[in-house]
Amino acid sequence: MKLKDVMTRRVITVSPEDKIVDVIKILTEEKISGVPVVKGRRIVGIVTEADILRALGKKELIAVNSEDIKALRAKGVSKVEKIMKKDVIVINENESLDKAIFLMGVHRIKRLPVVDDKNVVVGIVSREDILNSIAKLMSTEEKKKFLAIMETDVDKILSIIKEKGRISFDKIAKLFNVDMNTVENWAKILEDHGLAEIFYPAIGSPELREKKK
Repeated sequence: MKLKDVMTRRVITVSPEDKIVDVIKILTEEKISGVPVVKGRRIVGIVTEADILRALGKKELIAVNSEDIKALRAKGVSKVEKIMKKDVIVINENESLDKAIFLMGVHRIKRLPVVDDKNVVVGIVSREDILNSIAKLMSTEEKKKFLAIMETDVDKILSIIKEKGRISFDKIAKLFNVDMNTVENWAKILEDHGLAEIFYPAIGSPELREKKK
């Protein structure tokens, strides 16, 4: 299964020029914690409830009042572009579910904007979307595989690399009770995101190593 088969196609987006006060209204009414920011049709960032609360110095959106908004405007912070994160993690609609789950673990997020080959937002996928899909459509063995991926503590892998400098694919497979194909996928994701490097020794299992600075 690919992400386009399970993602939510109704995606609420905002633009960099939208007012923060309008985003607060959207998040509150839609009961969501963040929205992709698009320019034209392409994604350029993401703005979350946490970003807004950080800018306001508040703990919850319900506590925000007109005086808080006025204070932001006085600081020249009234539009989304001033507080959005530009380094947004996205995933292509043709990628697999396990890559999405592992990316969520790596970046400690619960949902990912889904884009097409032109970087146009075409959907959004959450852990709940994937769980619902595997519950309905996958076999018992496939469910076991995904549960192993979803329960993976990425920090455990990274802490071993930091402490020992390396960890073999064999050891990762045994540690998390997954097959080598799954480990290879995890390793590629960690390498792509600059968190580790894959090393292929002349003899023995490939290794994940600490990334050289």
